Amino acid sequence: MDATDNVWVTVFREQAEVILGKSATEVGQLKDSESAESAFDELIQNASFTRWNFKLRVRMETYNDETRRKASCVTLQRIDPSEYHRQLLKRIEQTAACL
Repeated sequence: MDATDNVWVTVFREQAEVILGKSATEVGQLKDSESAESAFDELIQNASFTRWNFKLRVRMETYNDETRRKASCVTLQRIDPSEYHRQLLKRIEQTAACL
């Protein structure tokens, strides 16, 4: 797949707690509490559009004669922008040295 496509990924408890920064119990209490609805929305908003490296397990599943790709998160790691840029610069320098 290329960068213009998207993938729906199943994230289980441990990884979801890392992304959201709260335990599953705390998230459940926020979701169920009518008075904390804005706090739940803020929690989701803060987790949106953050950058992570995901290691996925992907397999093809067939249901009702339709084959679909199913992806599950195995591990994840938050991307440190400064470290990521250092790695990119190193790769650019290595590529330039080969030319």
